[in-house]
Amino acid sequence: MKYLLSSTNYVALIFIIFLPSICFSQVKSTYVGLNVISEFESSLANGTPGVGITIERQLTKHSGIESGIYYRTHIYNQTFITNSTVFSFSVSEKYISLPLLYKYYSRIVNLSAGATVDYFAGWSQKSGTDGLKVNSHSVDPNFAFGIMAKAGKSFPINKQLFIEPELRFNYIMPTLRNYFGIGVSLKYKL
Repeated sequence: MKYLLSSTNYVALIFIIFLPSICFSQVKSTYVGLNVISEFESSLANGTPGVGITIERQLTKHSGIESGIYYRTHIYNQTFITNSTVFSFSVSEKYISLPLLYKYYSRIVNLSAGATVDYFAGWSQKSGTDGLKVNSHSVDPNFAFGIMAKAGKSFPINKQLFIEPELRFNYIMPTLRNYFGIGVSLKYKL
């Protein structure tokens, strides 16, 4: 095809993509870590635990990109009446959450904001009245988009190990769920 890039154009394209990193090379740092969180959904009183692996790239003194993969649960409660008998059950929905966030670094607090994608990865029954057994459970859609905002502060343990407590908010659009959470990350500087 006529429109394929030549090898010179490939080099130019790669240079343009990586130009911001090259210009700010004295500041860039990469962190990987483990994040443990407890999230509270607006409609539930109890928090649910979550865990994630994070990766963070600081490009300049104040700007960076943060991402990762998180496991979260959502407790779904249902009550219904049949022939004057009340039945209820609860199901734990399991989600894999993928955030892509812009991160602003400051001496006082680090702020992150961006988009998330949640994927429904399965479910398990938690309870049921009178031995009620749930045979199937699904959600629609399987993928849900959201927005996330976080505030945290990083504290050095040594030159390569950091701990960062955080507060987070995640709004999942199709389900209209609001998650408020507290967490802590243990990050390693590569």
